[in-house]
Formats: sequence, structure tokens, C-alpha cells
Amino acid sequence: MFHIHRLALSGYEKLVNSLGANPIALLAEVGISQAQLRETNVYLPLTGVADLLELTAQRCKEPLFGTRLATVQGFQMFGELGISTSQQSSVLASLNYTRDHGNLIVLGMRTKRYQCGNLTEIQITFDFDNDLGLGQVTQLNVVKLYQLVKYLAQASDNQLTLLLRQAKPVGTLWQWDWLKNYVNFNSAVDGIRFPSSWLEKQPQSDTHALQSLLTDRVQLLQSKYPNNLEKRITHTIAHLLPSGECSISLVAKALELHPRTLQEQLQRKGLTFTQLLQQTRLQIAKQKLQRSNQSITELALSLGYADIAVFSRNFKKWTGHTPTQFRCKE
Repeated sequence: MFHIHRLALSGYEKLVNSLGANPIALLAEVGISQAQLRETNVYLPLTGVADLLELTAQRCKEPLFGTRLATVQGFQMFGELGISTSQQSSVLASLNYTRDHGNLIVLGMRTKRYQCGNLTEIQITFDFDNDLGLGQVTQLNVVKLYQLVKYLAQASDNQLTLLLRQAKPVGTLWQWDWLKNYVNFNSAVDGIRFPSSWLEKQPQSDTHALQSLLTDRVQLLQSKYPNNLEKRITHTIAHLLPSGECSISLVAKALELHPRTLQEQLQRKGLTFTQLLQQTRLQIAKQKLQRSNQSITELALSLGYADIAVFSRNFKKWTGHTPTQFRCKE
């Protein structure tokens, strides 16, 4: 089943309320609960989200709803993945990283990069059709791609073009005086276009954003587990794993501890950071293999493994079974 991270609906309820509609009723209509939007690492059916955005656009009489939702979300919708993307060596490397790990945000959408003279074009396509259409979910993802490249290249709007195959909606459009300079409706493809020279740029990197993201989550964990350091560590590890950055120093920094202090506190409990990292990976892997149809490749990437074979070997060492055998056994 194709899926999209619940981060894709960040800000949805507030925006729908501002447009005079009932977000809870709309969510229920497509089988998405309000509680799912509150969980940290939940994936939603991509077809359900596509239906939701189409229904919302109709009920709110807002043909640019997908664009508006992407705009209020900003770059941080990408979470840890977006921050890791910005830490690559070049904009090209960042885009390749996003392509290789993009299924951690959305599975069922593909991106391809083309050279068009001095311009680069990134096109998006979906692996499915939808009865209610894909116009709004396409807007959402094209604008997110636009925001990502703009952020990485530290570029101005007038050097980027959004390409949408859908026809220009009739009537007065939201912020059209601004959008008309950057959006091409009736395009042959869905995607974005920008100067190829940007690919060689060193991407903008925001390490403070990662720290802020982790600090917010750790504060929640401290209120939930005030006397359980082990729980706070494992939750922090679980959030960091998809980014590929999960060192003891980064976890300690998020918990506002010196790495040596963290090690000492774990030693007093007879634990090591490596043990907690392994336990967290194993627990997540077992849950995903038992309760979801997520592929082994996607699972390995979400656990911070760049090499699928290494994940499979480790899992067999831990359980005595390969991931595929464990899934079939369950």
C-alpha cells in the first residue's frame, strides 16, 4: 500500500478551520482519525490523503488548497529527513539523498531529474490513479519540492518555476499576484525547474533546526517519563534513526547531557548506548514486520541502515531469522 507520513497533513486542521469547514468531519469521511495526526511516526494511506485534499478543496471552494497547505507547513514538514538532506556535500547530493530516502516521507511518488540546457527539471509522477483526482496532492508535493530546493540553494523565488499539468482554476485565486510569476499551469509535466548551476552549490545546513526539533520532543518525553532516562533515550533514538544520524553525542545533546554523563548514567544501570540502539532497532523492526506491509528495504532505511544486507545480517543475529522469515513466521 502506498503511504505518506502524517507530517504531510501538518497544519491541516487549522487551515481548514480558517476556511470555514470542519476538518474532523472531512478526516472521518476518508477514514483518517484526528488521533493519527497527533502520533509522531504514523503513515497514512496515500490514496486516502489524496481523497482528503480533493474533498477539502471542493468543500472549502479553494482550488489551490494543496498549495496553501504546503505553504503553511514550510520546510520543516520534512522533519529529520529534511535536516539530514541539508547536511550533504552539494545540492545535487542532497537531491539524490532525498530521492533515495524519500519513501520515508511518501511511498508511491517518484522523482526524476532531467537536464534542459542550462536548466534542471525535476518531475514527479505517482504510481497510482485516484477516482477523485491527484491535483491537490500534486500541488502539495510540487510546492514541497520547490521549498526544498529554494532552501538548499538559498535562492530567490524568481529563479524557480513550478510546473503543474492541471489547468489554471477559474475565478479569483489565492495570492495569484505572487503565484503567477512562478507557476506554470497546463504544463506538460508536474515538477519544478531551476538553474543547473545550483546543483554544485553547498546546501544551506541548519543544525539548529535539528536540535530545536529534538529538544521539543525531549521536553514532551521528560513530562511523560520524568524518572526514566532509558525511555527518553530510546524514544530519541527512534526519532533520529530515519535521518541516518544517531550518535551518542547527538542523543546526549538532545537530552542536554554531556556524552560522558550519559554513558555513566547508563553504566550505573548496567546498560550501554549500543545496547539501547540495538534494542530500539529490534523493537521497531519486529513491530513493522508484524503489523505493516512496509518493504524490507524501506524498513532498513527507516532504521538508519544504508546497506540492506547489513540490516538483514544483524536481524538474523538478533532473532535467528531473516526479516522475511520472521514476517512469514508471524
